[in-house]
Amino acid sequence: MDVIGKNIIKEKKFHENSFYVVNLTEKLHEKIQDWNYNLPRVKPFYAVKCNTDKKLIQHLMKNGVAFDCASRKEIDLVLSLGCDINNIIFAHPIKKIDDIHYTHDIGIRYTTFDNPSELDKLIQYGYGDAFDNMKCIIRLCIDNPTARIQLGLKYGVKPNEYKELLDYAKKIGIDLVGVSFHVGGAGSDCNIFETAISYAKEVFEYAINTCEFCNMHILDIGGGFINTNFSECASVINHALETYFPQEENEHLRIIAEPGRYFAEEVFTFFTPIIGVRNRNQQKEYWIADSLYGSFNCIIYDGQKPVFKPIENPLLYNSMSIFNRDTNELLYPSKIMGCTCDSFDKIDEVLYFPELQLGDYIMCENFGAYTHSGAMNFNGIEMTDIPFFYI
Repeated sequence: MDVIGKNIIKEKKFHENSFYVVNLTEKLHEKIQDWNYNLPRVKPFYAVKCNTDKKLIQHLMKNGVAFDCASRKEIDLVLSLGCDINNIIFAHPIKKIDDIHYTHDIGIRYTTFDNPSELDKLIQYGYGDAFDNMKCIIRLCIDNPTARIQLGLKYGVKPNEYKELLDYAKKIGIDLVGVSFHVGGAGSDCNIFETAISYAKEVFEYAINTCEFCNMHILDIGGGFINTNFSECASVINHALETYFPQEENEHLRIIAEPGRYFAEEVFTFFTPIIGVRNRNQQKEYWIADSLYGSFNCIIYDGQKPVFKPIENPLLYNSMSIFNRDTNELLYPSKIMGCTCDSFDKIDEVLYFPELQLGDYIMCENFGAYTHSGAMNFNGIEMTDIPFFYI
């Protein structure tokens, strides 16, 4: 990917332009094939918030992936690209009233909830007693200490709460059709999926036994998938599904998931140039054309630790290799800082690089998850409208 990046720098004559290289033709197809092979019973609904790139979404759509949307704009985005309305789940447990009206009007069928107030909103502001098309899925809380992003801190029904909530749903006539959970983002413990599926089975049985009119046919196992342990987690999931929801006894059960990072992360590589240099206290200090307010917001909000690789600018050195000017070149303690005037905007302070010059680049591979989608143009500095080059 570094050679491709350097070719783009040379061809476009970039000195101060950040850009992404996106591998849709090989890497993304590989991820889709791996998913289908490892989790044959589970249909993926891509979490749009992870990365909203249109070409990524189109490629996923063409390969049979559906979509988890959490807002009206995400719904509008996938619909504008040709998504079937039946391939969208409105998977936000807390919805704005305007969004409830909107999803009712366009015919979104599935949504999640985790409290009585949300059910009252659905009855009052969208669907009334008829419930002609909205189907409700109860969201469970899964505590996962190994997860980098603890979603259980904000969403989900605790084990001591679900019976009362399901009883209330039955009382007011909610069309309950399934159970969902999310084990949190980027966790290392695959066994948490078995714990969650076991909990889901308990809730399924209570719903079926106490609500004679509910049609329980959806199990949503959420997201949290990472590339480093995906096959291990898939094995745990398949075993748990066969234990608690055996296929021969659950022919009508639809099992879905909400992967985001798994599909997007490895597909995107980021290149950003050095726009400032300073030597201080025997340390090299470098300013880049991006920021904690740009694509590196992932450090704050997603707990990521990007891996940085220095890239020579071929326009400066007339070279297509990576720092081969001197095989014995020294490495210097280095610091990378963002381009805004905020002193908090420091990217990494413990790095060892060869000496860089203005116009050289920093490359970050596996940089497609919760990066560009969360960027803003703070300080009037353009960090959202970055070129994407697709291969």
